[in-house]
Amino acid sequence: MHDIAEGIVPLTVQLVLSHYYKQKELGMTTDYINQRIHLFAYGYVDKKNRPSANFTDEMLSKPAAYRLKQTASQNLLLLRAFPFLFGHKVPADCEYMCMIGHLINISRILMSTIVSDHMLGSLEEHVKLYEGLFYKTFKRRINKNHHLDHYVYCIQQSGNMKQFNCLVYEQKNKPLKSQSSTCKNFKNICKSLAKRQTFKMVTDILDNPFTDKIVYGPGSIVARNNCRAEKFLHENVSHVFVPKRVSVNGVEFRRNLIVCLKNINDEYYPSYAIIIEIIVIDSKLHFLVKICNTESYDDFLQAYEVSVDSSERLFNTENVHLHSTFSFWSAYGSARKYISRRNYNRDY
Repeated sequence: MHDIAEGIVPLTVQLVLSHYYKQKELGMTTDYINQRIHLFAYGYVDKKNRPSANFTDEMLSKPAAYRLKQTASQNLLLLRAFPFLFGHKVPADCEYMCMIGHLINISRILMSTIVSDHMLGSLEEHVKLYEGLFYKTFKRRINKNHHLDHYVYCIQQSGNMKQFNCLVYEQKNKPLKSQSSTCKNFKNICKSLAKRQTFKMVTDILDNPFTDKIVYGPGSIVARNNCRAEKFLHENVSHVFVPKRVSVNGVEFRRNLIVCLKNINDEYYPSYAIIIEIIVIDSKLHFLVKICNTESYDDFLQAYEVSVDSSERLFNTENVHLHSTFSFWSAYGSARKYISRRNYNRDY
C-alpha cells in the first residue's frame, strides 16, 4: 500500500499529468482533467473509490511542491482508469502512457493471490520497462522505485504480496478512531482501546465458522414458472427464493453486475457474464447470467474488450470467482465495452 498505492502511483500519475498539462496543444487544462475524472462512469463497484476531482494548477505546474490529495484506493482506481480518461488525447505510442500501462500491470500482479514463474517473469519485465521509462522521461530516481527491484525475490521467499497489503489492516483502525473520539476516559486510553480490539479479534475468531459468509438481501419466494431461470431448473423444484442482492464474504452481488467465470470454454482469455437473476435453490446460491464474449486484450487501455451474447446459463458459486464484481468501462467517444481487472485469478 505504501510503496505502490501511496507512493509510486500518485507520483507517476501526477508527473504524467503535469507533462500533458504543460503541452498546451493537448488542451489538458485543470478544468478538463477534473471534468473527465468527475464525469467518467466508474460503475457501481468502483464508485465508492472514485478519485476526487481536486486537481489544481499548482499540482500540475509545480509537482515537487504540491502533492495529490487522494486515498490509496482512489490512487489505484485512478491508475486503472487513466488510459480511459486521457488516452484519446495522446498518440498510441506515447511513452508516458506506456509507462502508465507497465505500472497498471505491476499493481495487478502484486494484488493477485496466485504466484507462478511466468507471472514473476512478467513482473520483473514490467518493473524494468517502467523504471527505464521513468528515468528517461523524468531524469530522476526515487527510493520506492528501488523497492520494486526486490519484489520478485520477496514473492519467491514469502508468497504473494497481497497477504502483506495493509489496505484491509488499516480499516481495522476505524472502530478505534470512532471510540477514541467519543471516549470520556482520559486515563490509559491506548490500553483501553487495545484491550477492546484484542477482545473483538478473539470473539471474531471464536465465532468464525470458517465457511463462506452469505448474507441475503430482501427478496421473495416465487413459483418455478415465474422465474426467469425456469428452463434450467429441475422438475422437482417448485419454488425458489429470488433475492435482490446477496453478499458473499463482504462482496456484493446484484443484477447487472459482471462476474468472472472459471474458464467455462477453456479459453486463454478470462470469461465474463452479466448477472440477470440471483436464485437460491435448496439453500444453495446460483446466478442466472448472460454470457459475454472476450474479444481481445487492448494493450493501450490495459483492459479486455468484451461483447454481450444473447445466451443465458445458470451457474452455482463453484463456477464463479467470488472475490470481486465488475462494471463495463468505455473509452472516450467509443461504444465498445471493456473490463479492467484489478488482479489475476489464474496464470494467463
